Amino acid sequence: MHLLLRPAVTLMVILAGAFVVAEPAAAALPATVRTMTWNICGASAGACADTGSASAKINSIVQQVRSDPGISVIMIQEVCAHLHSNPLASALSNATGATWHVSHRTGRSITNGQAIECTFDGAGQRDAGVAVLMRGRSDEQIETFTQTFSSSPNPSASQGWACIKDRGNKIVACSVHLLRPEDDSDSAIKRASLRDMLTELRQWQDFYGYRTIVGGDFNIDDSGSALDPLQAFAHEVDEDDNCNTTGLTCDYLGNKYDHIFYGRRAWLQSTGDVGSDGGGLSDHLRLIGQAAPRNQNEVNTAVAGTPPGGLPCVSNTYVTVCWENSGDRIWVRDDEADGKRAVAEWFAGANRTDYWRNGICNNSLGSGVWGQCNKDMVEGSEIGLRGTRLDGGVFADSTSVLYTVV
Repeated sequence: MHLLLRPAVTLMVILAGAFVVAEPAAAALPATVRTMTWNICGASAGACADTGSASAKINSIVQQVRSDPGISVIMIQEVCAHLHSNPLASALSNATGATWHVSHRTGRSITNGQAIECTFDGAGQRDAGVAVLMRGRSDEQIETFTQTFSSSPNPSASQGWACIKDRGNKIVACSVHLLRPEDDSDSAIKRASLRDMLTELRQWQDFYGYRTIVGGDFNIDDSGSALDPLQAFAHEVDEDDNCNTTGLTCDYLGNKYDHIFYGRRAWLQSTGDVGSDGGGLSDHLRLIGQAAPRNQNEVNTAVAGTPPGGLPCVSNTYVTVCWENSGDRIWVRDDEADGKRAVAEWFAGANRTDYWRNGICNNSLGSGVWGQCNKDMVEGSEIGLRGTRLDGGVFADSTSVLYTVV
């Protein structure tokens, strides 16, 4: 049982006459999700002089996606909304025939709190920041949002991220650009940003069940311990390479400042490597990686045992199921010698309309024998549990539903 971000909740049991669960469809979830992050050096006329035009940078990304059509998440930094983020979404949609959604966050100056000006084209627009783009299935399933990290010691600090949620496939992806060392000499703002970032990622993953991806220019290499908590939470793309997304070579002024992280609970081990700079279009190299989503439909075989007394249970003529909060155990008993298997069917999530994790506890031990499946549920999540019979591969004769808060 995990003690996470939600306060302790008193056990609540409700018997319902019908089991109504709005499970998000995930039919479009691919076998792997490929992600690219790239600091395109496109916001500052001075720092990014002679790195090519905005259209050249956009065309380079479009060509990357054409050659690598598995890429479905793109994170870009040092971008302007009017020059890069919004035009890139349109260009990708036109080039691929798919809908690409974009979330752009304009940064703010740590000295005066003003939105950061895009000086790349001299137009005077204050829309320089970061963006994330996602190949989407439908507008109804996509949510774009931005966030400022609230615990920063400097309220005007430019730290935050741009994010997109795919609610159908339970994926949230965010693009971030943390401060340069010369702008955050004691790293206090950066440390606060990393803490806030990890808090949000844990909330999305462990309570709401989202498959989390975060990437961008962290301005942190792997030589110290600053990224240790994030690396413990998530798989890091190209984690065995410490120096090759900025600078010249690994031996000369090279640093791996760009990172992509896939949350460990919902993704299998990630792989990836650096790409090009687009032919001199940036002082950063692209980082591209992928990870395979874990299956959220959990099937367990019950182990024989005896449940303690006083548990909340539901039953009918054919099956009894109970929930043991201590140890997160599901108990199921076959109450009818009819050759059909007794099964406990369960769903877990934030509430009764946002279930993200589900499975069955399958009792094949015979009539009258208790079996239990030991699960690891998130503290504060709500469990919906019912008993049913497995009859020729079809669930039949279900009990009413027992709802409890872990």
